[in-house]
Amino acid sequence: MQQQTTGDIEGRLLDFIHKNTDGKLQIITGFASVWGLAWLARNTQHRSVELCIGKIDRRYFRNSTEAERNEAEAFLNRDNVLVKTGRDKPEDHGYIHMKTWRIQSGRETRAVLSGSANLSKNGLRQNREIMSSVPAEELPAVSEQINSVLREARSCKQDLMKNVKHPFGKGLATATRYLESMRPNVLKPKPPEQEALDEPEETEAEINAVKSLSAGLTTFLSGLAVIFIVGLAEIIPALAQDWLTIFLSTSPFIAPFVAALGYYYGIKARKCYDDDTPKYVKYFVKYGAILLAVGLAINSGLIVAILI
Repeated sequence: MQQQTTGDIEGRLLDFIHKNTDGKLQIITGFASVWGLAWLARNTQHRSVELCIGKIDRRYFRNSTEAERNEAEAFLNRDNVLVKTGRDKPEDHGYIHMKTWRIQSGRETRAVLSGSANLSKNGLRQNREIMSSVPAEELPAVSEQINSVLREARSCKQDLMKNVKHPFGKGLATATRYLESMRPNVLKPKPPEQEALDEPEETEAEINAVKSLSAGLTTFLSGLAVIFIVGLAEIIPALAQDWLTIFLSTSPFIAPFVAALGYYYGIKARKCYDDDTPKYVKYFVKYGAILLAVGLAINSGLIVAILI
């Protein structure tokens, strides 16, 4: 079995592509990046490609240049490119995590590479990876495993196109964009060349944690605002009267609904927790819940005061 060492993974894959020109190129990878799609676009021009990606969440496609994004979009728009991903509920078979490259001509498997490199810049150029040629006597068994994965996968070209074009989502809150840049290293954003070496935390946990914290802050600050204006009204009645009327007639009654949403998103975030969920996501949910409780108590007191 021919093994590759660090630094020649990209060369090994290029050699595999260029030496096996007869047949469809089929790739299964745990995850990919915009850089990886652009790389594939440049090196598979006019060639039929079937690409199966284990996870296509937006977070995997956020670090890229405009040029890479354009190349990736052009690749996905090609008629001879088929893109698949794992089923939405992989409990029965697990997530697709294998990394294999196969040349398939009809029912004949010409060659297979298998190893650890994902379709990303780190996987091909920076990480310590390995890609090995599968011996001829093992091709039937390996090919059957590949066929099984491809049969069970679903088409996802349009979904992937959206995630490549809009990696943060249309209209996603600025707070979520900020959260995405918050990585270990003292909240220092990672440059494109330092994209995740392995699967990062779940996007649902991130987004719902931000929503929960935002709701908590909104509820808490709205209560503080009313208290502040009430105090200001005692000092400068004419200046604060209009503000006081507006806040007292709206904020305490809207706050419970905001708090309910905050708790809802907090529960959703907790359901996404796993061993890889960063601590700051859990802190966001925890302190969001505390702010919700305090803010709700303040606003509830104001409601009682108003009604009495």
